[in-house]
Parts: sequence; structure tokens; C-alpha cells
Amino acid sequence: MDSVLVIYNQFRSVVSQKMTTLPLLPVAPSAAGRGGQDFLYEPSKAEILDFILPLYVEMQIQLALLESIASEFGARMTAMGNATKNATEMIDRLTLQYNRARQAAITKELMEIVGAPRRSKAEVPNLRSKIMIATNTSNQQGKVVQVIGPVVDVKFESAGLPRSTPR
Repeated sequence: MDSVLVIYNQFRSVVSQKMTTLPLLPVAPSAAGRGGQDFLYEPSKAEILDFILPLYVEMQIQLALLESIASEFGARMTAMGNATKNATEMIDRLTLQYNRARQAAITKELMEIVGAPRRSKAEVPNLRSKIMIATNTSNQQGKVVQVIGPVVDVKFESAGLPRSTPR
């Protein structure tokens, strides 16, 4: 194996992530560390590298994981924001459609009520039939005299209006 690479999503902002490749191993020496001077190390260079190198690898992996998690959360926030916006727009459209249908039904009903006096007697055969009024004591019949919209005038025979018994 020549090298170890870590590929992760680098977090830039809530709406922007960048696919990034991080060379993990071999560790390249930085240009700043090549000053030409030789330092005396204690403990030895090998012991220091044996201690620091695993920490470096662990921290680079943790960095990649945290950046990927932050990118995922940013993408989720953006998606949920868009879903909420779309749902709100859909609710508004459906509410408007419902209100228009309801208003059309109300307008139709009002037009039927307003147009009712213009109807001929032949158009209202069910209202022209005799109406049976049932009371606690007897049944009396009346005859439809006039229909104006939802109002129906009924004329009863000589007995007058039926009397209801108090409850």
C-alpha cells in the first residue's frame, strides 16, 4: 500500500459542501520544518513520532468525520426548509381552492333562493302537494298557497292551526 486517503464532505456553509480528499499516510514533511538546522531531541525522534503519529492520524480522521456530519446536518436543514416551504405553499393553494369551491356553492344557493319567486307553479310540484302536519292529538292537512324562496305559506282548513300541547 502506497498511501492512505480519506475522502469526505468538507463543510463550507449550510447550503454548500465540497468533496475533499485528504492524504492521511504517508505524512509529508512541511516546508517550514526544513530550515537546515539540526535539533537535539529528547526522547529520540523515533519515540516522539511513535507517540505523535497515531494522535495525528486519529485527529485527521475525527476532523473528516465531524466535517461530514456537519455537512449532512446542513443538507438536512436545507431539505427540511424546502419541504416546509413547499408544504406551506401547497396548504395555501388547497385552502384557496377549497374556499373558492365553498364560495361557489354558497353563491349557487343564494342564486337559487333569489330566483325562486320567478319559478312557475309547475316547477315546484312537490311543494304544491298537500302538507300533512302531525301533532300529538290529530293530523290536519293544509294547502300550499305561496312559495317565496325558502318560505312556504300554507293555508289550513277552517279548523285553524293545529294546537300543540305544552311539554
